[in-house]
Amino acid sequence: MHYWSVEFAKQERSYKGLLTKSKNRELALKQKLEQRDEAIATMKAGLADFLRGFTAICQNAINAVIDFAHDATAQRFSSSQATTVNDSLNTESSDRHSGATILALLSRPFLNFIEHKRAKSEIENLVDNFDWYKEKQYRNQQEETRNRPRFRR
Repeated sequence: MHYWSVEFAKQERSYKGLLTKSKNRELALKQKLEQRDEAIATMKAGLADFLRGFTAICQNAINAVIDFAHDATAQRFSSSQATTVNDSLNTESSDRHSGATILALLSRPFLNFIEHKRAKSEIENLVDNFDWYKEKQYRNQQEETRNRPRFRR
């Protein structure tokens, strides 16, 4: 019986040692995650300050891309988003395709992978098809005019 008591005590010490080691490791990992999250927050804040240095047109375009990407139900840029992004591409860059790449890169830190992929695709679509967006806007305005309630005097 004495053998089993000694063996039990030995296994219990081993278990407690492993438990302590596990808790210490968990605390160390939590600290690392907190430090990483703090670093990410600091970098995002720095990037937001950096973006404030851009012109209002560029800021509006970045915000339009971010708003589009965060709206999971949006299939295409709204007409105002498309106009804002197009104005930025025309004003801020001499080459629309390079401007689109830069705009996608500047919006990347504010988006997850899937949102960024959608936004980048839509920016590229806009670069090649802005006339389609203008036509869509025109059709929407005509439809709104037709569907507006009419009052008789």
